[in-house]
Amino acid sequence: MRRLTYGLIGLAGGIMAFVTLSFMLLDRFELGPLLAWSASAVFGRTVTVAGLHVIPGKWLIVGVEGVRVANIPGGSRPVMAELRQLTAEVETLSLLWGPANVRRLEIDGFSLLLEYAKDGTRNWRRGKAPPRSAEPGDRSWVPSLPDVRVRASEITFLTSSGATLRTRLDDATLLTTGPDAPMRLSAVGAYHETPLRLDADLQSIAVLRDASVPYGADVRFTSGDTTLRFTGTLTRPLDVDGAKGSLFLHAPTLGAILAMGGAKSGGKTSLELSGALTRTGDLWVLAETTGKLNDSVLMPSTIRLAEGGRAQADDVTFDLAFDRLNLDPLLVVAIAEGDAGSSLVVERRPDTLLGGRVSARTLSFRRYGAKNMTFSGSITPGQIKFDELAMTVFDGRFQASGQAESADRGGGLKVRASMVGLDLRQLHRAGIAVPMLGRLDWQIEAEATGETLASAARTAHVSAVMWMTGGGLSRDLLEKASIDIRRLFRAPKGMVPISCLLGVIDMHGGIGTISPLRIRTNDGTIAGQGRFDLPGDRIDLVIASQSATTSDFALDIPLRISGSIMEPDVGLASGDGLAPADADPHDLLPALRDVARRNACNAPQ
Repeated sequence: MRRLTYGLIGLAGGIMAFVTLSFMLLDRFELGPLLAWSASAVFGRTVTVAGLHVIPGKWLIVGVEGVRVANIPGGSRPVMAELRQLTAEVETLSLLWGPANVRRLEIDGFSLLLEYAKDGTRNWRRGKAPPRSAEPGDRSWVPSLPDVRVRASEITFLTSSGATLRTRLDDATLLTTGPDAPMRLSAVGAYHETPLRLDADLQSIAVLRDASVPYGADVRFTSGDTTLRFTGTLTRPLDVDGAKGSLFLHAPTLGAILAMGGAKSGGKTSLELSGALTRTGDLWVLAETTGKLNDSVLMPSTIRLAEGGRAQADDVTFDLAFDRLNLDPLLVVAIAEGDAGSSLVVERRPDTLLGGRVSARTLSFRRYGAKNMTFSGSITPGQIKFDELAMTVFDGRFQASGQAESADRGGGLKVRASMVGLDLRQLHRAGIAVPMLGRLDWQIEAEATGETLASAARTAHVSAVMWMTGGGLSRDLLEKASIDIRRLFRAPKGMVPISCLLGVIDMHGGIGTISPLRIRTNDGTIAGQGRFDLPGDRIDLVIASQSATTSDFALDIPLRISGSIMEPDVGLASGDGLAPADADPHDLLPALRDVARRNACNAPQ
């Protein structure tokens, strides 16, 4: 028995001596191949390591160089991840009972590519994703990280549609004085080449390890004068999940925000937003959102983002309510974009689905205004659609709708717009001189095909009908159009009652006709017809009074408006008058044919 005891003690001593000797000689071995073999088994793809060196002691000093992780088959590049150098100092005994105590961690030259394969496989995931748990999960293993530094690194994400989202990390630190002390995270880099800085005040490692307590964080992103700040807690901080807190955005200009999205400068447009942010699983909600877009006031509104699953797009929905909305700042952004909108393509598989509603009690554009505006629209696979755009303007009700489809669906574009009861007296008050009084109606229909807005415009078929019943026409205008010689002896005043008004425009690819154009009054009828060429900036329009309807003092000589659309020439037309206008505008788009045909001005006088 004693001999057996001595034998066991000797065996244990021998094993300990072997382990100790091996541990002390670690720095003499190249462990890179061993790490590469182990990592390849874990990731299920080829991993190469140029060097792994371990210096033993109370604090293990680990150095890794030249790590490369292969991408999935069919990836955009052969390598998914690269690491130039990593250095760490780890307390040796903490590896035995945990959690690990990492006194220093330095990472230099880390590059990561995240992308989808053609079949929707994510290159950063092996096998099926584990089911998401509502429980916080165990975090007691989180190591102590009092001094972490990352330099010259980047993360690139290729979306399913091929867009590139690149985040550059020039220098980042995570510092704390101990496991019970708050942590400070700082990072400097860029997103889409737009300079970006991150500063975060975080609770201690000890609190992070306690999964029963929501983890507090104060996170600030800044780019120039633009600041985005979140203050709150997270129940799953390592997954940035279970967020609950307040979000605040301060942007004196939209330049940084638009640049991150790949757009141009937003001029002097400012944006202020604040709301309650929550995240549960794949759903982000910004509720009770208020703020200002320049002088436009946003009342409590809601924005939701549902992250897409495998090969699925993110889905953003919104319900924005403005007390007043000034369109001028938005137009500044549109002008800054120049012709970018003309290359807009309806995507078959957009990265982000979009849908929602915008409303405003009052709407302003330049010096004009509207009331009770509502807009609802969506971006879905293969289609951009706005179900409704409605507002009260100049005391009339404007309504519009439309949709555009992707090329695989035919590339069709359809737009419908109408105005009912436009009060011409309101136009006068707004400083728009119109020689008529009464209420005007009009309707526009447009159809086109094309892969972009620019190509659609080149093929668009646009029909428009304007009509009016009742109201009045300036007597001065009527006598000018008929060249009434009584004007030599007096200045005509007042209005002449309008029996009917009809104006019809039909355009194909920017070239169109104006016919018929007729205003019928008790004292005479004015008619017109002509052609125009928008791409060529040309117009040829003849306007004349009909002699059978005017006074005996009217010369009824037709006038011709021709030349540049913006600066036309006005003179006398040759001939005795107009040829009869087409009373059955069969070339119009179907929805407007009956509207024009039923008008009283199409009936014989």
